[in-house]
Amino acid sequence: MISHVCNAAELSALGSSLVVNIKAVNCNTRYNNPDDGDHAWPNRKEMVVNVVNFYGADLVGMQKVLRGKLTVLETLQPDHTWYGVGRDNGLTVVATTLGKKAGDTGEFASSFYCQDRSQPLDSTEYWLFETPDLIASRDGDAALLYINSSAKFKGDSLGKT
Repeated sequence: MISHVCNAAELSALGSSLVVNIKAVNCNTRYNNPDDGDHAWPNRKEMVVNVVNFYGADLVGMQKVLRGKLTVLETLQPDHTWYGVGRDNGLTVVATTLGKKAGDTGEFASSFYCQDRSQPLDSTEYWLFETPDLIASRDGDAALLYINSSAKFKGDSLGKT
């Protein structure tokens, strides 16, 4: 489920001139298939929250997140909220400081973040096909849409981006 936990030393090694103490986790929440038995989402949701708590994550990059999962995560982790857009139409449900419109469809590549320590300032999305700026674009033989959502965050306690 967790593919990488990033710390300040790694961010510095990537060439960042500003080192910020932030804990970031990448999490693939897995497709919500009710036939997965023990691995179905209702049996995994507490584990996702436990991982966020274990690592003390300020920011969690998530893949394969449907709106229902985000609702559950917001309920179980009330100090966190999220940013992301539906891959099928490029819209989000939550009114954020970024001013996105309401209404979603499809999976999200979302950022789940601690709202007490950071807030999104700007964002960009693109689809991972030949026409990345065209909402819901896909190549002719692609079975699914793939999206990347990126956001620039400001850490309130640090006053830095």
